[in-house]
Amino acid sequence: NNLIIIPSRMESKRLPGKPLLDIEGIPMVIRVAKQAIKSNSGLVYIACCDEEVYKTAKNYGVNVIMTNPNHNSGTDRIYEAFKNINNSNKIEFTRRHAYYFIKFNS
Repeated sequence: NNLIIIPSRMESKRLPGKPLLDIEGIPMVIRVAKQAIKSNSGLVYIACCDEEVYKTAKNYGVNVIMTNPNHNSGTDRIYEAFKNINNSNKIEFTRRHAYYFIKFNS
């Protein structure tokens, strides 16, 4: 089983508000999540620390989990989300481009 966790935060240093930027009528983070879901690669979650993103994901029917707003990186946010989604100690954690992939075995 694969688990795809998309880190998200509104206070991006390079582009504040990025997760909810409109791309052809759909917030960017939702567009990314929908593409991940469409890939049939595994369960998809958005890991966020902003109520706006959380509510938007819920409204679109996308799995979402709240994380600590004080993380130093997206990797830290992903790790916290992973621990709250699955307590497995057997994980494979890889990064491809802007995506982080976590594979867990039971």
